[in-house]
Amino acid sequence: MAGGDFTLQRLGRDLSLYLHADERFKTTRVDLFLSTVLRRGAHTRLALIGRLLERGTRRLPDLQRLNAFLDELFGANFSVEVEALGDHQLLHLGLEVVASRFLPKGEDVLAPGLAVLGEVLADPETEEGGFRRDYLRQEKQALAAYIRSLNNDKSAYAHRRCLELMCGDDPCGLPAHGDPADYRGIDARRLLNSHRQLLATAPMAVFISGQPAPGIGEQLEHDLVCWERRPEGQAHPPPAPCPPLAGPRELFEPHEVSQGRLVLGYRTGINMADADYPALLLCNALLGGDAQSLLFRQVRESAGLCYHIGSQLESLCGLLFIEAGIEPRAYPQVRAEIGRQLAVLQQGGFSATDLAVCRILLQRNLWAMDDNAEGLVRFHYQQSLAGIDRSRPEWHQRLESVQAADVARVAGRFQLDTAFFLDPEQGGWRP
Repeated sequence: MAGGDFTLQRLGRDLSLYLHADERFKTTRVDLFLSTVLRRGAHTRLALIGRLLERGTRRLPDLQRLNAFLDELFGANFSVEVEALGDHQLLHLGLEVVASRFLPKGEDVLAPGLAVLGEVLADPETEEGGFRRDYLRQEKQALAAYIRSLNNDKSAYAHRRCLELMCGDDPCGLPAHGDPADYRGIDARRLLNSHRQLLATAPMAVFISGQPAPGIGEQLEHDLVCWERRPEGQAHPPPAPCPPLAGPRELFEPHEVSQGRLVLGYRTGINMADADYPALLLCNALLGGDAQSLLFRQVRESAGLCYHIGSQLESLCGLLFIEAGIEPRAYPQVRAEIGRQLAVLQQGGFSATDLAVCRILLQRNLWAMDDNAEGLVRFHYQQSLAGIDRSRPEWHQRLESVQAADVARVAGRFQLDTAFFLDPEQGGWRP
């Protein structure tokens, strides 16, 4: 039924099953997450593990045979990704198969699909007690090339540098794709041992959406989790607080770019589990969330000081970033105008209409997830990492209850930590 949310079943062994039935979809989607807190060194090992798992299993030992098997499941889609959400690094396996009622003979392709996911995790292609060494060598090269390619997106690079400066080696500051400097100490045997440790101990969540069959929980434990589980501690420890405020400070980094990229990183003191989080969502929307925001209207449209500008939240780590593309000579004026618009927000100098428009937009985004299975999965999984489980109607009501004074109060908690400028003309520290 449209408008529904995932229902949670605890299956034991620190395994959480989330189910969402929606007959509008012709496929069944499976999203499996294993999570661990980001740690330097370990984050590189997991990034490599994710790439190696896509290379095949003992039964299907290469991409050609793995893809041929998926084709036999009426063109099932399969993927392995390593991602970061807040202070967590995630091994994310995805599977999408055609629902049985749309197949010629009503074939069940979910069960063999779940079984191959289990094989990918528990029985990858190995040699001499480790991952295949030729595969590991290839994936180190491919991952290093991918990391270098990330620098081509200058806005994303500037955001990442600002985050690194704010958090350093704290979990929120580490990238999901790891660091090639760690490769020398990673061999095939130790990497397989790291993978087996993750399988045994990491919290595991499986989301099944679309048309899951009755009794899917028992099927999941039988067909998918074919290894010993020894979960340790809390399923998801509360998000670790970021280190104390380091700034405010400025860093100008020279770079060959056509326009400067400014990123201002603020600490909000509020994460997704806090009672003030709905007010923070509205605060971000009013400040720089879209084309109706204060920053867009005043800094870009009225003052003409930037090519683009906006703000975004890191919901699990309590951070907010303002990002803008500007000419270097406009840097002082842009900084000053951003400060003025933030002061407007902190003093409640926005209209009731502005607040109402932002509220409606956020509430509509909640219900738009009915048509976005991936978005609904991520909405609920992010909550689980924050240690909460709230339905969309509850979030809708929480947004409805936020008053203008709540938004101003939350904005007053913002503390500027770092101003990072990717500078086409000059570099070096400035006080």
